[in-house]
Amino acid sequence: MRVFLILKLLRKYVTDIESLKGLGFCVSKEHAEYMSRKFNEAGIASECLTRELRKELCIDIKPLREYCRSVFGELSFVFIEAEIVSGEPQLSVHKEMRWVLPEELTAFEWCPADKAVAEEISKENEHISL
Repeated sequence: MRVFLILKLLRKYVTDIESLKGLGFCVSKEHAEYMSRKFNEAGIASECLTRELRKELCIDIKPLREYCRSVFGELSFVFIEAEIVSGEPQLSVHKEMRWVLPEELTAFEWCPADKAVAEEISKENEHISL
């Protein structure tokens, strides 16, 4: 019932659903997966971050805070600081993964939207000694 109301109000107030960008926080992982599925069934593209991380890296996370946002052309990115609450990262989709220190981030080739964020993280952590 609540999903129906949300979809009804979206269609009422949003004139161009295709251009809609949003971020939702749910009470549980199961609820996030349910809402993502319902949005997709209604023709509104949606991804569930916890599901994708479980599928791609075999981990469950706890989002801690929104780190920053980045817009590049028509794409909007939300970077979230999170902690791994279960599992060990394992590659199931990607070819390579590695842990690096914040000051090492600028040594990698990033897509334009991520490059500014990598530089910001690197600068913010210059004073931290590990």
